[in-house]
Amino acid sequence: MRSFETVRDTVIDWLEDRLGDLRAVSTRGHIHRYLAEVRQDNFAFSRGTNYLALAVSDGVGNAKSSHLGSALASRTIVENETLLGEIVSARTPAEVPLRDIATLLRSVATDSEVDVAEVSTTLTAAIVLDNPSQVGETAVVLAQIGDSPAFKLSRGEWIELTCPALQSGPGDLIDNSVNPLPGHHMASVWVETFRPGETLVLATDGVGDPVKSNGEYADALAQLWRSSAPSPADLLKVLDATVKSFDDDRTIVGFRFGEPQR
Repeated sequence: MRSFETVRDTVIDWLEDRLGDLRAVSTRGHIHRYLAEVRQDNFAFSRGTNYLALAVSDGVGNAKSSHLGSALASRTIVENETLLGEIVSARTPAEVPLRDIATLLRSVATDSEVDVAEVSTTLTAAIVLDNPSQVGETAVVLAQIGDSPAFKLSRGEWIELTCPALQSGPGDLIDNSVNPLPGHHMASVWVETFRPGETLVLATDGVGDPVKSNGEYADALAQLWRSSAPSPADLLKVLDATVKSFDDDRTIVGFRFGEPQR
């Protein structure tokens, strides 16, 4: 727990994988730096025998121990092969319980002597499967609790990915942003496909909100992935750029799909 309590301003990681290239950056928001508050976002990823698991999490802003919740949620889901298997098994739009993670967060709250709401966090995970189709498409199973968005970057266009089961009508989505872990433990699960050259992006709303609202920022970030995965330094430079009225923590995990290796 001590390692999760010491929160660095910025963390960077990367991976060169047989399916493609991963870049991950999480940096403290400008307002959090100004107020000397900790970064509440986290990410994690792991490589299994036949999958790559990615996750991002965003601690709820007013919860004083949400950085613990987000760190544990993202780390736990990518390391729990049983849970990942349950998510993959629900490959049509469905809901899957993440009770083990919710129970862990409640236990941490008890040990830290804080209310359970103080460790609240979103969680969005993706499982990239090691079985590209004959036409080169790769299946990705997504699981989401809360409002941390997922996107497909295709030819410079940001396409937000949402669970079909949450669509109650054309253009009408049910908002699950008020239902973070551990109070809410049912994850929406669905499947997307990606072709070589496309990029899967998991992000927190510190990235998602300016991408949806600020065209210049969205274009600059998209350009980094157009021909290859960017260097971590270049990704951090754009990610942490000043965008007026957007001061939250910013976290992105991007995976650019390469040509499948047979």
